[in-house]
Amino acid sequence: MTIKYQIKDSDTIQHIANNLYKDASLWKLIASYNNLDFPYITSKQDFIKEVKSSGKVRLYVKEPLQSSVIINKGTILYCDENPDKKYLTLSEFIFEQGSLNLDIDVECVFPGLWGNVRAGAINMIDNQDLVSLNMKVYNALAFVNGYIYNVKKTGEILLIPDIDGLSTQNYFVGQDNIDIIGGEDLFLDNGDLNTNMYGDLSSSVGSENIANSLKHRLETEKGELIYHPEYGCNLSNVIGITDTNVNKKEMVILEIKETLFQDDRINKVDISEVVILQDKIFVECNIQLITGESLKFVVDR
Repeated sequence: MTIKYQIKDSDTIQHIANNLYKDASLWKLIASYNNLDFPYITSKQDFIKEVKSSGKVRLYVKEPLQSSVIINKGTILYCDENPDKKYLTLSEFIFEQGSLNLDIDVECVFPGLWGNVRAGAINMIDNQDLVSLNMKVYNALAFVNGYIYNVKKTGEILLIPDIDGLSTQNYFVGQDNIDIIGGEDLFLDNGDLNTNMYGDLSSSVGSENIANSLKHRLETEKGELIYHPEYGCNLSNVIGITDTNVNKKEMVILEIKETLFQDDRINKVDISEVVILQDKIFVECNIQLITGESLKFVVDR
């Protein structure tokens, strides 16, 4: 039997294997069963799965050009051995008067391994004006970077093969999007762990967990975590500015937005209110998540 598992924002493939099989080393079984490529799963919604083969080609002529020629963006080059393999110039180039050659960047029209070619394979120009100038083309190096990565993103489905010891306690299909990307984590109150009514450590889920993680990021001084020097916020430095020529309100808004956008789950941040006292600020934020849901978040420090 196979079950479907919907990936949470906080998941790693090892974490999933440990939760379901009680054995983190079985992540390779999940990766193999789903035919995944490194990094297997990701919370980055802008991760590029489909990569087009690309590289440099050289346009050349036997006699120096009598006048400069513009090579338009989108000019088509192809392989005579397979005319369907087409490559487009990525920007406009100028083949200067008196020049004999010009190196330009091109990209295959389709992603994946199909666009990878040996050195010298790109040898045709689909432009009669350039051909009439006896202009030719070749790629000195092979194109080898085209690939389609099978990597799962937050909210997508993993197929989990059923083996002895499989636990379905983390079967998340059907939960709201905000619960999926929010995940679940320990609840921190001013940096301290809390317990619930049963004596277990308190946790936050979904939107509460997102708010909790954002609050922690804003309350952590940038550089405080030595192994994650870019994590955190420089808000205290802004609060301490005494120069009256500085627009402190704008700097607070900028710092908060830059900090919140470090979280890949955030799509938009609107600041609705800013109150700045001598050594304290209050900021009310309206946040839109990548799933489209909204939540209100308050900075009070």
